[in-house]
Amino acid sequence: MYVLGYHGITDHSAPEHHFAGLFTDVRDFESQMEHLVRHFAPVGIEEVEAAVTSGEPLPHRAVHVTFDDGYKNNLIAAEILDRLKVPWTVFITVDSVLDGYQPWFLRLASAMEVTTSVMLPDGSVLDASGPDRKWYLSGRRLKCEIMASSDQDRAVERVLSWKGVGPEGGLVAEMLSVDDMRELRSAGVTIGNHSATHRNLLKCSDAELEAEITGARRRLERALGSPVEYFAYPDGRSNARVRKVVGAEHRLALSTWRIVRPWDRFAIRRYEPMSAGHLERILDQPEPKYGLDWMRWNVPLRVREATLRAG
Repeated sequence: MYVLGYHGITDHSAPEHHFAGLFTDVRDFESQMEHLVRHFAPVGIEEVEAAVTSGEPLPHRAVHVTFDDGYKNNLIAAEILDRLKVPWTVFITVDSVLDGYQPWFLRLASAMEVTTSVMLPDGSVLDASGPDRKWYLSGRRLKCEIMASSDQDRAVERVLSWKGVGPEGGLVAEMLSVDDMRELRSAGVTIGNHSATHRNLLKCSDAELEAEITGARRRLERALGSPVEYFAYPDGRSNARVRKVVGAEHRLALSTWRIVRPWDRFAIRRYEPMSAGHLERILDQPEPKYGLDWMRWNVPLRVREATLRAG
């Protein structure tokens, strides 16, 4: 069984904001989904849950497709997935969709688009002159400064105040509306909880966890008029304390990485295909493995965050 994780769909052949690097090209995504339909067995998240919790057999080469955050461009994916009859789940950053809240990464991306260099507090200067450098800085170097903080809103304000960082220039990625979510739900798409504000849940107090997990679920249920039973950890981050709160409120939760633990219904491993070729390499494995690609990207970040906390 494999669970795939995406964020959004865009047309990479057209001029675009550097933040679009988070999204999959529409032609590539369609090719990936056609490959799934030809060679694998797309299943719904309810089938994944039944397999993990009660041992219900899954079809051979079962795969479930998910999206995170709740971007408006998920509607492009919806057309492709509906046409190919592929079940999928979208996990909603609740305050972003319901209230227009801008998570730290959208605020940072907005500012980085008009930034050419950044001076750090120690006086060193980082190049941000092109899309690749902007993506690297916002997704790695500056991310560490924010994720290491227990107050991410205040942390992003601090980073945005550094010399050279441009002013926030406006919306970089539109979110789904409540009507969009309801339409997707009516079409058979599963709507899941991705927290209230996409915070680093490991840094939250007990009261903050309640708001990010339980409060978000209840608000999303009221907006949809139907139960919300599944959760995806922001940035894939969880520990025993976070999983306990999630487990009290949800039937299943998705992460991004596991090493040796068996399938755990509150830490289901997801893969993030970067291209059609990458998808084929992922699904060519006889069984899910933790993958060096995740370690190469994430371990240095976590080490840097730990250093910042210690400092």
